[in-house]
Amino acid sequence: MLLQPFEQALKRHNPDAVITDFFLPWTVDVTLEFGLPCLVFQGTSLFALCAYQSIKRHKPLESLPSDAESFIVPGLPHSIEMLRSQQGGSSEAPWMLEFYRQVGEAVQKSDGVMVNSFQELEPEYAEHYRNVDRRKAWHVGPVSLCNKDVLEKSGRGDKTSIDFNKSMDWVDAKAHGSVIYVCFGSISQFSTAQLREIAIGLEAADKPFVWVVREVGGDGAEWVPEEYEERVVGAGKGLIIRG
Repeated sequence: MLLQPFEQALKRHNPDAVITDFFLPWTVDVTLEFGLPCLVFQGTSLFALCAYQSIKRHKPLESLPSDAESFIVPGLPHSIEMLRSQQGGSSEAPWMLEFYRQVGEAVQKSDGVMVNSFQELEPEYAEHYRNVDRRKAWHVGPVSLCNKDVLEKSGRGDKTSIDFNKSMDWVDAKAHGSVIYVCFGSISQFSTAQLREIAIGLEAADKPFVWVVREVGGDGAEWVPEEYEERVVGAGKGLIIRG
């Protein structure tokens, strides 16, 4: 539905180039039809892009024994082990598989990608993406540093932002590198049962954690185990940030 308005915007503004989000793969074809350079913004890391390309290129699952539960992602600078269950494959909904296909094609057609990363963070994968995957990448991260204001960093102007400093003080009081940060982003949706399992798992891990929960489970039922906040949050073992 945005195709025609997007074309009109290109005609009206006559840009020198277009940077598009990978969630909108159709914009690449439109931009190229206008003869404009097009870069695809990837909010993920170069490591994730390299791992995805490696699995797509080498297809390790096709030669994996039926009783094997894990495999090594081939061709990466480090030995990365993944579970068979972490690969969606045929279990993914058809529309999702088609979307992945469109995204892959769009990236290949584009003039390169912009990545929310930087050279010093993952130098081996910056080189791997450039020399092995043979794709151009511009590192523009961390994008979050563009937001200097505390309220902007929290992303909200409500109670979440007011508690931002308290949250940072809580993290700073823990041993360096000891806090687990859990956040599944703005797309993932979990059922009440899944959220309860995550909560129980974090408590059982017995490590300090910050868990950002976007919203309550889809069925609207209470997902926090009984007396969980008293045992975990109240005891200073973890933080749950809602919203």
